[in-house]
Amino acid sequence: RGGSNVGKLFYYGGSILTVEWTNQHGCGTNPNVDCNLVLQYMCEDSNPDLRDGTTTDTIPDDPDDCVDGDCSKDMRYGMHETFEYYYQCKMRERNKGLFAASQNINRDVATHTRQNSGG
Repeated sequence: RGGSNVGKLFYYGGSILTVEWTNQHGCGTNPNVDCNLVLQYMCEDSNPDLRDGTTTDTIPDDPDDCVDGDCSKDMRYGMHETFEYYYQCKMRERNKGLFAASQNINRDVATHTRQNSGG
């Protein structure tokens, strides 16, 4: 099986990384369309416990629910940021200026978004 979560890629300073995507909604020169594309990434040197996306189960809020109380080493859960970074996001008020569409966002913390109204 191929895909972004299979195998390893290595990039070094000065490398050129090709990125391809498809927009769900329009972008372009139409004056009625406004869009921003944001690429977020994290390197393994700033988060050595970064996972490859194979496991997507959410890390529990209580570290005691993880093996040996260490969620960063518990491979049953997906991780694309450190537990501490996620916790800071969970404690921060969400940006109420972001488009919420028809979603009923359950709480006013940054982990609750239009894409994940339940946090």
